[in-house]
Amino acid sequence: MKIWITRYALTSGIEEVEAELSHNDTMATYGKENGAYTQYAHNNDFHKTKEAAILWAEKMRLKKIASLQTSIEKMQMLRFE
Repeated sequence: MKIWITRYALTSGIEEVEAELSHNDTMATYGKENGAYTQYAHNNDFHKTKEAAILWAEKMRLKKIASLQTSIEKMQMLRFE
């Protein structure tokens, strides 16, 4: 089955892979080498449609921006005496 991995969307983008789903479709195994799967994704780290993956990655991006803005505000308020 084709799935889209969003685990590393903010650093390396959304990855499209062939995978097998298990545990009531909450775990995906992919990256076959020598007949064995080498990588796993759980819950919101993968999506069954490209559209769902894009929406999730956008949500991750906005959350990261908010976190960085908070960090910037804290740094701007920091004073050394």
